[in-house]
Amino acid sequence: MASSASMMMGAGSTLRGLLRKQLGTPASVLGQVKRNLNLSQGLRMNENTPSMDSSCFKIVSPSVLEIPIQDQQGLLKSLYVGVHAPVSSQRPGNGGLRLWSYDTEEDAVAECAELSRGMSLKHSIYNTGFGGAKLVANAKSLTDVPSICKQKLMEDVAKALHSLQGSVYTGCDMNTNFDDMRYLNELCPYVLASLDSTIDANRSTAHGVVGSAVEAARILLGGHKGKRFLVVGTGKVGTHVSELLSSLGCRVSCHDVDPSRADIPGCENVSHQDWWLAPHDVLVPCCSSGIITHAAAAHLRESGETKCVVGATNIPFASDEALQELVGRGDVVFVPDMLSSAGAVLADSIEHFSKEEYESAR
Repeated sequence: MASSASMMMGAGSTLRGLLRKQLGTPASVLGQVKRNLNLSQGLRMNENTPSMDSSCFKIVSPSVLEIPIQDQQGLLKSLYVGVHAPVSSQRPGNGGLRLWSYDTEEDAVAECAELSRGMSLKHSIYNTGFGGAKLVANAKSLTDVPSICKQKLMEDVAKALHSLQGSVYTGCDMNTNFDDMRYLNELCPYVLASLDSTIDANRSTAHGVVGSAVEAARILLGGHKGKRFLVVGTGKVGTHVSELLSSLGCRVSCHDVDPSRADIPGCENVSHQDWWLAPHDVLVPCCSSGIITHAAAAHLRESGETKCVVGATNIPFASDEALQELVGRGDVVFVPDMLSSAGAVLADSIEHFSKEEYESAR
C-alpha cells in the first residue's frame, strides 16, 4: 500500500520535470507570446469595437501578462493572461477565465502562472492539441464580485484575445458562467464553453473526478461503497461529483462556504463546521485553489483519517510544505489534479478540433 501511495504521490513532480524539458522554460514561452503581441496596433473585433494597442500589455512575470481593463469604480483591480507553453493559432493555449479576489497583486500573478502551468500538464498528458493558459481577473473582494460589470470584463478579455491572434482560447471557470461566455463569443471567436452543444463540460470534469476517486478507493480501501467521501465545494462541478458518488453507494459529506449549496439529496451537509473536521476516508476538493493549508494538512495528518486526496481543484495545496505535511510520509495518496480533473479540457479539444461532431454529440 505504501509503495502505491508513494508512486502516485510522486506523479505530479515527475510529470512537471518531464514537461519542463518538453515545453521549454517560462522565459521562452513569454518570448513566443511577445512575438504574438508584436503589433503596431491592436486588432479590431468588429466595426463597433475600439482597438487595443498591444503596447498596453504589461509583462508582470516570466509567463504572465497584465491586460488593460475598463474602469469599474475600483471593484475590479486587474486582469492577467498566463501562458506556460509556446502557443500559436495552430496550437493555441487553453484555460478558463477565473474571477476571484486575492490579497495582493503578487498573489494573483502567482496563481495565474501556476494555473497556466497546471493546464500545460493536463493538455500534455492527454495530448489535447493545446498548450496551457489561464485568465485571472482580480476583484477587490469576493463580496464585490456580483457588482462587477461582466460585460465590461468580457469586452476587455475579447480585446486581449483578438490581440493574441487566436493563440489563446478561454471558457468558464470560477465566478464566470455560460451567459458570460455567450457574450464573449459575440465579441470574439476564441471561446470554448460547449455553447452550441448538449454536452456539459462541468459534468465531463465531474465524471473524471469520480472515476479517479472510485478507482483510488478500490486500490487503497478495497472498494468505494460505504466509504466516506468529503466533497469540499459544491459549485458547478462539486454538485455533480456529490450526486454521482452518492448514486454509486458512497457515504458523501458536502461542505461549502455557502451552506445552502451543500444541501444535496443523499448527502450530509457538514458546512456548519470547518471542513477538515468532517470525518472522511477520501477528500475530494472541488473549490478554490490552496484550500489545504499547512494547518489543515497538519490536522488531517494528526487525525489519521484521510487516506486519499483526489478532486477537481487546481492546485489544492496552499504550499509545498502543506503537501509534504500530508503526503510526505507515503501513507496518504494524492492523485494530482492534472490527472483527475481533465474532463473539460478533453471536451474543449473535441469542440475545437472536431467542432461538427462535438455539436452533434448526445
